[in-house]
Amino acid sequence: MLIDFHTHINKYSDSDIFSVRSYSVSETIDLKTKDYSVGWHPWHLLDLDKETAFDILEKQVQCDEAIMVGECGLDKIVDIPFDLQKEVFEYQIKLSEKYSKPLVLHCVRSFSELIEMKKHFKPKQQWVVHGFSNNINIAQMLVKERIMLSFGKNVLTENSNAQKILSQIGDMPFFLETDDTDLHIKDIYGKVLEITNYGFEDLSDKITKSLEQIIHQKISHL
Repeated sequence: MLIDFHTHINKYSDSDIFSVRSYSVSETIDLKTKDYSVGWHPWHLLDLDKETAFDILEKQVQCDEAIMVGECGLDKIVDIPFDLQKEVFEYQIKLSEKYSKPLVLHCVRSFSELIEMKKHFKPKQQWVVHGFSNNINIAQMLVKERIMLSFGKNVLTENSNAQKILSQIGDMPFFLETDDTDLHIKDIYGKVLEITNYGFEDLSDKITKSLEQIIHQKISHL
């Protein structure tokens, strides 16, 4: 089985692929989607009234089909007040804990603040930074705080940070994703097999078990 940890596109008919469709609180969730994450992305915090969004988001997160919260997080490049970003992020941390669902993170130039918030809230649920493409020092800093990493399209770029980290990742758990691209998750897995010592079955089993562990259930509906 292949796991596409984070995708914004419904694109698979393959029975051997488990994908987690990522929705924004402002999107209409396709009732056919079996497994999804839902959150309020820091880029879109001015699109909805805060209290309305919080109410909608909690109702969405309660659904059994919602297996994760997010993506959410912090971004110092986007022109959204950082205090508002932190407030909305805090709310989603609390939702993650309340409903025992892992948190999918978007983080740009805010890793120190992210770690500070993790230390403050001491969450029991797993945090995962999606689309990780930063350097090995930041990767090590996050892993030290038990924050997992998910790698996407940058895996396909020669000598990228993603490739460098994966080439020396050892036994550390991680995820693979396609995010908002038209890439097939098979392309990502194929490249990871080239740059690591994993065999296909080992890699597939590793990622499947990691996902089952953080969502607290077996992937059994396929």
